[in-house]
Amino acid sequence: MDVFRRSGNVVQINLLVAVANVILLYGFFFITDYAIKLRVLTFVGYSQVGYIVNELLVKFVNGFIGRLRPYFYVVCNPLPLKECQKFDPNIYIEDYHCQGNPEEVEEARKSFYSGHSTVTMYCAFWTVLYLQARLKPTIRNNVILSILQTLIFTVGLFICCSRISDNKHHWSDVLVGIIVGMPLATISAFWWGKLFKTSEVDVNNCEHKCFGKKKEFV
Repeated sequence: MDVFRRSGNVVQINLLVAVANVILLYGFFFITDYAIKLRVLTFVGYSQVGYIVNELLVKFVNGFIGRLRPYFYVVCNPLPLKECQKFDPNIYIEDYHCQGNPEEVEEARKSFYSGHSTVTMYCAFWTVLYLQARLKPTIRNNVILSILQTLIFTVGLFICCSRISDNKHHWSDVLVGIIVGMPLATISAFWWGKLFKTSEVDVNNCEHKCFGKKKEFV
């Protein structure tokens, strides 16, 4: 029966987000450059608006839908049922009594949609958009920026896939979480943050300030 509930090290994305925010805010007080302080406040402040909306939406949908997690049967440990002895997958059982821990049973009813996946992809995609808006005008070699963005996005997808391999969610839960997280990051970046409208970098003078005066060829 343990095969239905795989044990493993689950990535606690909420803890990672909290630690990252604490580090950024802690370092904020030791920064003397006003421009850098503004970038930190922009990144942390506007990203948290969408993050809070994301969390509230996940909590509401999890409790409203109540889809069973893949390991629900093991946690529930229901009393013997005649229907289960028939091994008919077309039978839908409504009348059953769980013998397991009530808190674990309640948690096992919150499969749709994956909170880890939507928060992970929100944070990853927001970071990708932020780097695109802030670093592209200042970095001459865009390959470095593309590699950094790809790595961030890949880590996000890896965390999402870990929810399936650990039997915490169905694949469709993770897919919907990804689909919800990325648009929320886009809305947060373009609508609330306005990252591409209020760039802190002066594109016209960037090359002169960052790389010296541009050579003129006759």
